[in-house]
Amino acid sequence: MQDTFSLALEARTTWANFRVALVASEGVRTGVVKSLADTAGATARRLGFITYPDATMPNLIADVPELIQQWSDGYAEGADAQTHYAAFLTDWATDRSEAEEDAQQMRAEAGESGEEIDSPDGAHLADALPPIDAATFRAVHSRITKMASEANRRCGQSYEYMVSLLCGMVEGMLDEFAPEERPAVVLVARSFGYLSPDELAAAEKEMADAGYCSHGLDYWTCPCGCFEN
Repeated sequence: MQDTFSLALEARTTWANFRVALVASEGVRTGVVKSLADTAGATARRLGFITYPDATMPNLIADVPELIQQWSDGYAEGADAQTHYAAFLTDWATDRSEAEEDAQQMRAEAGESGEEIDSPDGAHLADALPPIDAATFRAVHSRITKMASEANRRCGQSYEYMVSLLCGMVEGMLDEFAPEERPAVVLVARSFGYLSPDELAAAEKEMADAGYCSHGLDYWTCPCGCFEN
């Protein structure tokens, strides 16, 4: 991760380049001028996000109102992500508790019937969901938030299609993580409506059996040609 000083310096130098470009263009916000302003703001916003809650605003940007606002917005997003992280840890703990209860019940039932079980599936479910640190969670949550926004933009107001789009994007992202990290990432994605490939296939089959296409629409409402022979 880029250190906060480097980000602050990048935001300030980009802002300085923006001011120079603005003067050179005689106050006209050309594409280049706007791009520099947007980049400086985005960098300051990123800086605020990653430093929550451990740092105050760097002096390098503390005298530029526009960068102050972007940093503050990013800091607020970091605080919001921390709230979501706390909820994630609660969900993880709940999954762990339920998995242990299921494992105990399976062992008890096996003992009553005289069966031997080495490692019931539920017994290690919790161990497969290690908590991820706050910084990693923020990055994952931020990415999936953007994915969900993109899926929502493209879905044509069909929830089922939005879920399908989101699942495809999340599946592509999972390949970037080590196998032991993926269950934790999936747990984050589930709060946005993510379904596993098997769950998505089952949901689409249920819709098909009821006369709906993968977009969640019927013969009379789907504009995508799903019901054409």
